[in-house]
Amino acid sequence: MNKYWKRFSKLLGIIIAIMGIAGQYPSVLGSSNSQIVLLSPKPGSIIADILIVEMRTPKQNLDYQLYLLSSAGKQVSIPLVSDGSNWYGNLDTKNFPNENYYLYAVGTSKDAPIVDSDIIQIVIDNTLSSIQSDIKPAY
Repeated sequence: MNKYWKRFSKLLGIIIAIMGIAGQYPSVLGSSNSQIVLLSPKPGSIIADILIVEMRTPKQNLDYQLYLLSSAGKQVSIPLVSDGSNWYGNLDTKNFPNENYYLYAVGTSKDAPIVDSDIIQIVIDNTLSSIQSDIKPAY
């Protein structure tokens, strides 16, 4: 029984240490402090064909970049244009394999700190037509 008590004590010590370390850092699952808001697509969207990505930004005088990151780690920059209040980028999904991707945006300036968006997951599935894409199953 003494052998089991030593293992239990060691495991309990590790758990307490991890909880202490985790308590020092903000939760990534809590509320967002992001200043750039990705309006479209919504997180978890299944997309096909050409998608217009829309984002709201805090300031127009920053340089904004939109990135698509594959699950394999390949990052692609998507060119953006502004209408004066929001920014837009065209994502042609036909240029990418069907899989999970992540979208995020960054705003930079020489005189200002970096601002960024939350990272959202999307699924590119070009086996669907644009009419059928983003249909959610009813669970």
